[in-house]
Amino acid sequence: MSSFKVRNMKIFLGALMVFFVTGEDSITIEGFLNESVHLPCNCSGRDLREEFRWQKGKGDNAQVLFSYNSIYNIREKFKGKVHLSAPEGGANCDFFLTNITAGDQETYVCSFKRSGGYTYRSVDLKVYARYNRCVKNVSAKVFQCDVNGRYRDAEIWWKMDGKRLKNSTTDNIAHYYSWDNSTGLHHFHSKFITNRSLTATPSCHVQAKYEFKISETCEPETILGPSQEIPQHSWRYLTIIPVTLVLGIFVYLCYRFRLSRRKGQRQFCIETQKMKVTA
Repeated sequence: MSSFKVRNMKIFLGALMVFFVTGEDSITIEGFLNESVHLPCNCSGRDLREEFRWQKGKGDNAQVLFSYNSIYNIREKFKGKVHLSAPEGGANCDFFLTNITAGDQETYVCSFKRSGGYTYRSVDLKVYARYNRCVKNVSAKVFQCDVNGRYRDAEIWWKMDGKRLKNSTTDNIAHYYSWDNSTGLHHFHSKFITNRSLTATPSCHVQAKYEFKISETCEPETILGPSQEIPQHSWRYLTIIPVTLVLGIFVYLCYRFRLSRRKGQRQFCIETQKMKVTA
C-alpha cells in the first residue's frame, strides 16, 4: 500500500476516533427575564483528577464561566450570577444562572474528561419575557385587560374583526401602568369602552420588545363590585346586630326608669315621716 494511502487512512481513523470520543449532546432550555434558570450537565463517569468547565458560546467567541478542579474558579465577570451544584465525586455538573437578561441567550457547553477523552454537552438557552394576562367583560360594551410581568417594555392593544382598535367618536381606549416594588412586577391595564353595537368580542393583545410567553390567569376579586351580591350570612349578621343593640338599650332604659322611680318613692316616704314627727 502506498504511503499516500496509508497517510489518508490514518487521518480518516483519527477523525473517526475524535468523533466518537468528543461526540456532543445538545438540549434546549427556556429561561425568563430577571429569573433564574437551571442548566444541566450529567457528567457521570468523569475523571475526578481532571478539570471540568462550563463556557458560554462556541468557537472564537466562547467565554469560560467557571472551571472546577478540587476548587471552583469563577471568572470575575460572572461572580454573583453563577451558582453551582456540588460536583465532588458525583455525576452532577449542573449550575444555575441567576437574574438572566436577553444577553444570556446563548449556547452553553459543559466539558469534562472520562476514559477515552473529553465529552461535551451543550445547552441552548432561549430567553423569554414572561407575562400573565386577564381579560374581563365588565359589561356588554366595556372590556378590561390586565397584564403583569417582570419586564417593563410591553404594551396592550385591542383587536376586533381582524383590525386593530383605536380611539374614535364611538370607541375609547384608556391605558394605565403601575409597578409593585414588593413583587417587582410591572402592571399594565387597559379598558375598552364603546357606544356602538359590536359584531364580535374584542381581543386583548400584548406586544413586547423581546420574545415572550403569556399565561391566562385571573386573580379572584378582593373588593366587592357593584354587580356582586353580599352573601346571605352577611345579611343575617347585618340584621341581628342592630336588633340586639336596640334591645340592649331598651332594657337599660327600663332599668334606669325603675331605679329612679323606687328612689322617688323612698324619698316621698321619708318626707312623710318627717312631717308626722313635726306635727
